[in-house]
Parts: sequence; C-alpha cells; structure tokens
Amino acid sequence: MFKGGCYSKDTAPGNAMCAQANAGICTQAVATKEYFVPPSDTDAIHDSVVSYGDATGVTFSSGGNTKIYKGVDGCETCTVPKTISGSTGVEAATCTKCGSSKIVKTDNGVTSCVTEEECTKAEGFFVKEQDDPKTCEACTSPCVACTGQATHCTKCDLAGETPYLRDNSCVNKAGCTSGDTHYVDEAAKECKLCADGGLRDCSTCEISNTQLVCKACADGDKNKFGLGRKSCVAKCPDNASEKSGVCTCNDGFTPNPDSTVCVAASSSVNLSTGAIAGISVAAVFVAASRAHWASSAPAAVFGCAGRLSGPLSGVEP
Repeated sequence: MFKGGCYSKDTAPGNAMCAQANAGICTQAVATKEYFVPPSDTDAIHDSVVSYGDATGVTFSSGGNTKIYKGVDGCETCTVPKTISGSTGVEAATCTKCGSSKIVKTDNGVTSCVTEEECTKAEGFFVKEQDDPKTCEACTSPCVACTGQATHCTKCDLAGETPYLRDNSCVNKAGCTSGDTHYVDEAAKECKLCADGGLRDCSTCEISNTQLVCKACADGDKNKFGLGRKSCVAKCPDNASEKSGVCTCNDGFTPNPDSTVCVAASSSVNLSTGAIAGISVAAVFVAASRAHWASSAPAAVFGCAGRLSGPLSGVEP
C-alpha cells in the first residue's frame, strides 16, 4: 500500500517504488533510494513504502501506542530511519541529498534541506564547501559562528569559559595574552592585537594600571619607549628626554592626546577647567564695570555718536 492505494510491484507506478512484496506488504524498496520500507510494524492496512521526501510519513497505531516513520521535506535520497525500540516514538530518515538547489543540514543528528543562505543565517552553522554536494554543518563548541570548517571560529560563546576570539580559536584570558602579542578588550569581549589598541611599533604589550602600553620594542632603531609607553621610537620627540628607557616630557610640557609630541602645559589647548573659568569671570567683570560707568554718566556728555563731548569733572572713567 502507498498513500491509501494498492499497487503491483510489476507495473507502474508500483514498480517505481517497490522491488519485492509479500501478502500486500512491500518488503524491499527500489534501489533508487527515493523510497524506503519502514523498518518495523508494517502491515497490509498501512503504507508499507514511504517517499524519502515525505515529512508526514506513515503512522502505526495499536492499543494507544503510536510509531511514526517519515522522510525529510525536500529530500531526494536518504538512508532508512532507525527502528523505534519503544512502544511509541518518531524516527525520520537521514537525508543524503536534497533537491531544488538545497543542501543537507545536520543538527544534533537530525537532517533537513535548507538553502545556503538559510544555513549561514542560523547561528552556529556554516556551509561546508569541501563536500560534494555541499552540506550545512554545525560549528564546534564553543564557536557560535564559523566559516569553512567547524573549528574555524569567527565568534565565541561570550557566556562560556573561553569567550575571546584569537586566530579563529576561542580562548580564555591567559590564552589571549599568551606571548604578549595580544590583549583582552573587556568592553568588546575580544582578544586584540597590540596595534589594534593604538600602540605603534611594539613587539609585545600589556595592561598596566588599566592602560594598554608597550611591553617590549622590536629589534632595530626604534628601541626605546615613546611617550606614555604608547609606542617604540628611535629618539624622543622635542621637549622630551629619556628616563629609564621611556621618553618623558620635560618640565612645563605634557604629552598630546596621541602621545606623539610634547606640548606646553600652559598652552590654551591644555588649560585646566579652573583656569578657563577664571578667565571667563574676569572678562565678565570688566564688561560689567564698563556698562556701569556708561549708565552712570549724564546723558548730556554724550554726542549723537555716543562719544563723550568733553571731560566731565567728578566722573571717573
């Protein structure tokens, strides 16, 4: 039986589905792998052959027990479902090839047919190009995103024990800073190269007093630390001198925001908030004094252009 109809294995359409039959029950499907015979519980009143693309399949019910054997939607070739060992359960075929330009996706042992776009949109899956045909595979934990192969991580499980991505692997803090060529960016939860943190020409780096600084300089001319240990330089900038291998601004000078040059500590760009406030108060006071003097002078002393027409005794300018 197939979909409620009875067919001969010797004529169409039965001969395209069943190769061997006995007492109204198909016992062997054709070798095309487009159909399968349920591994158990077949009888003459239920479908004894199922299409691999039939996601509904056949249901065997007896005494309140239900067993379902089904195919995979969109699948062209599969392997037969496993035998249901208990009195109730569901087993689906394992798809090996999909139709309609879709690829086989395997998720915890369950197969389905998806497009490549659907595969990569699902977090934790990637298109495996090496297979023919291509397949949709799960990334290896703790990767939550990967490309090319299961262990080539592009994103790590931030809640896991190894949340930092380094060289396409997920590592902990110790793994990130091993070799001192990388540092942990806690805000971004990333393992970054020293240069990514704004350091220049450093061979290694470290976090010191919450600041990312150079730990060592590469061999060559740039063999001393620049201002604030933010770089390695051949010589210190103007208005700076070397102290214990680190360039330090001379008295009266301070590093600019990029720690590349020393600027005068008293320059306008480096005035403190208090100094700026003091200048502002002084300016307001002068303006107010002038306004008060002008308003207290008799109107007669001004000409039409608003200028004093002559000296006024008793009035202090």
